Amino acid sequence: MSYFPFSQPRIFFVGYPRAYRLELAEAFKDQGYEVAFFADARLAAHTLSFECPDVVLMNWATTLPLTTLEFVERYSGVRPVLILSRHNILIDVVQSLKSGAADFIKSPCYFPEILARVERAQAASPTRRTLTIGKLTLDVGGNVAHIENVSLQLTKRETCILAALIRCPEQAVSRAALMRVANITDVKSTIVESYIK
Repeated sequence: MSYFPFSQPRIFFVGYPRAYRLELAEAFKDQGYEVAFFADARLAAHTLSFECPDVVLMNWATTLPLTTLEFVERYSGVRPVLILSRHNILIDVVQSLKSGAADFIKSPCYFPEILARVERAQAASPTRRTLTIGKLTLDVGGNVAHIENVSLQLTKRETCILAALIRCPEQAVSRAALMRVANITDVKSTIVESYIK
């Protein structure tokens, strides 16, 4: 599995009842999307350590250990995160947008509007090929890391590993997950440590 762009755009659905997410899935599949479902933000966050969607569409939830707002704060710089929810408390909508949500779509609404907002968020997002954390910027397509005024040319595997780590700040990423994203299957697992060094 790679972090490089999929031939089809991929969308994660987070926190929706089964019937509604199946309805959404069918509608997005008809538009050429690959889809994946997660019961809550914690499970979606775990999967981001080894898979990369083009966009995340999530329900509003205050469930611990990872609320919708915390998910937005942590991952909106990595992928466009849109909230589609019946929850419409103004202060929460405003805080979500200030924290980095690409949009807050108030449900119920028709699918063409949801699709248009998702497509707009994807088009506006620079994160498909570029990841940033602190002073480090990673050009995924060019395999180049930029730290202040220094540029480092990386291998494709190094880029995949670094991208996985950037996408999961303050979260441990397993060796197995790093091997999976870097497509390391034919060498010893200790090679991951060599790439990281």
